[in-house]
Amino acid sequence: PRGWYWSQLWPSAVALARWLATEEGQEAVRGKEVLDLGCGVGTAGLAAALYGQPAAVTLVDSEPRALAFARFSAEANRLGGVVAADVVDWGRPPEGAERGRYGVVLASDVLYDAEAVAPVAAYAGAALAPGGIIVVADQRDRPYDAPARLRALADGVGEAARGACRVEVLAGEEEAVEWDGRTHRVAVSLVKLVDGGSDAA
Repeated sequence: PRGWYWSQLWPSAVALARWLATEEGQEAVRGKEVLDLGCGVGTAGLAAALYGQPAAVTLVDSEPRALAFARFSAEANRLGGVVAADVVDWGRPPEGAERGRYGVVLASDVLYDAEAVAPVAAYAGAALAPGGIIVVADQRDRPYDAPARLRALADGVGEAARGACRVEVLAGEEEAVEWDGRTHRVAVSLVKLVDGGSDAA
C-alpha cells in the first residue's frame, strides 16, 4: 500500500548511501549542514552522518512513523548528537532560519510521482544555500522519462532560489542495485546552485 512506502528500503536509497561512502560523497558533505528530504527510514541521511563528518544531518519526511524508525536507527548507531528528525509538509517550503541553511540536500526516490516534482523542487531550492548541491538518486528502469523529471526538478530549484544562482545538472553514472530478486538501474546525479547569474545550464 502507498501509505507504507516509507517502510521499505528502496534501491535509490541504497545507491545514494553507497555514493556517500565514496571519497566524492564524503567530501561533498564534510562540514556541511545536510538535509535528507523525504528520508523514509533514513538510509541516506544516516550514511552521510556515518561516513562524511557533516556538521549536522536533518531527516525530514511527512510520515511520523518513518521518522520514529529513523530516530531509533540514529540512536542505535550513536548518531544522536549529529542527526535530528522532523515532520515536514513538502508543499510548504521552509522559512526563517531554515531557508538557505543547507549545503547539501539528499533526495532519493522523489521523482516517481510527477505531481511531487514541483513541490520537492520548491522545498529543496528554498532550503539550499547558495553554492550548495542536491544529490538525487532515481531509478532509471521505471516507466517515465527520468532525465526530463530531473531537469524539471533543477528548473524548479532555480526558481525557488529566486534567480540568485544558476543551476547546473551533473548526470551521474548508473549503478546496478540488487533488490527484491531483481537488478535495478539507479543514477545518482548532482544539481548544483552556482553563485552568480540566473541562467539554468
